Amino acid sequence: MRAERGLCAIEDGHPTRRHRDSYRQPPRENACAASRTDARLRAEQERPLRGVARLRRAADNRSSHHKA
Repeated sequence: MRAERGLCAIEDGHPTRRHRDSYRQPPRENACAASRTDARLRAEQERPLRGVARLRRAADNRSSHHKA
């Protein structure tokens, strides 16, 4: 007897998109919840965003200097 329906479909080799999505959802939710309580994890996740923000500010500054 199998406990979880999503796992049955994957083991049987006939997963539907809905099965795959519901099977993958909990790890994403767990990661999100963990980042809310773990400052180190949150900083790791935000690090790439800081680089993007820095590049965007630099591009905005360059374009504002060239306006007449």
